[in-house]
Amino acid sequence: MYHDEGIAHLILSGKFIGYLPEHYASYWVDKGLFKTILPQQYRYQIPVALITSNNHSGSPLAQAMIDAIKQCYSFEK
Repeated sequence: MYHDEGIAHLILSGKFIGYLPEHYASYWVDKGLFKTILPQQYRYQIPVALITSNNHSGSPLAQAMIDAIKQCYSFEK
């Protein structure tokens, strides 16, 4: 998200708490600068959508990326 860096800086100031994606916050968690607060209670899921054109001729790189994303998530047509 576009505002994660700003939220991280506010949290690093020691005067704020906030939500950050686990993959983003893990850098500071591993260094002991952030900690989770009741992670089972204060968490949320963000849906992921993949949109492609039905008639695209797609490059091999684009197709590889689409395939990798599909392997990570369950997509429905």
